[in-house]
Amino acid sequence: MSFGIFDCCGKRSEDSAQRRAAVHYSPREEPPKCGVGIVFASDGSGGLVVKGFVPRSTAARSGAIQEGDLLVQVDKTEVHRWPVAEIAPLMLGPPGSTVMLGFRRKVVGGDG
Repeated sequence: MSFGIFDCCGKRSEDSAQRRAAVHYSPREEPPKCGVGIVFASDGSGGLVVKGFVPRSTAARSGAIQEGDLLVQVDKTEVHRWPVAEIAPLMLGPPGSTVMLGFRRKVVGGDG
């Protein structure tokens, strides 16, 4: 199993980061949440596999994740075969926050 720690909304343009910093939220409003730039698809058995990446996202730049990797953990919580509606909020956070994701890579070839 491989793990990676990713920044939410990483590597946005400085202009957009400055605009976000200039926005003030009331105590009742939460700042917008964003993800790490991974596009997921169902693996057909209830799991989520990496289908692609948002260009220039922290996940794409890391090189630690490959298309076809199976998501199994979010911040040390086992999420394999959880409903997407329960997993998605765990991977979203305010700009600059981090999340640790665990993946299982399908081994191609070999005996077995």
